[in-house]
Amino acid sequence: MHGRYSYKRIARMVTYFFYKNLAFGLTLFLYNLHSKASGQARGLFTTTTPPMLYLLLLLLGASGGVVQNKHSTDV
Repeated sequence: MHGRYSYKRIARMVTYFFYKNLAFGLTLFLYNLHSKASGQARGLFTTTTPPMLYLLLLLLGASGGVVQNKHSTDV
């Protein structure tokens, strides 16, 4: 699809990627502060948190795409 709808979908995708990377980077930064920048991997965080964060963001992004109406009148 070309034109306005394509532009709106791409703009939504760019903002989604921006906030996804911001949330992931902030999580890693806070963990770095918590571990006192030791550089050691500590069990639970390194094995479960990143996949869970990506799953949460995937579900939030997918839920926004499911309810999108192709022929909406509020353009």
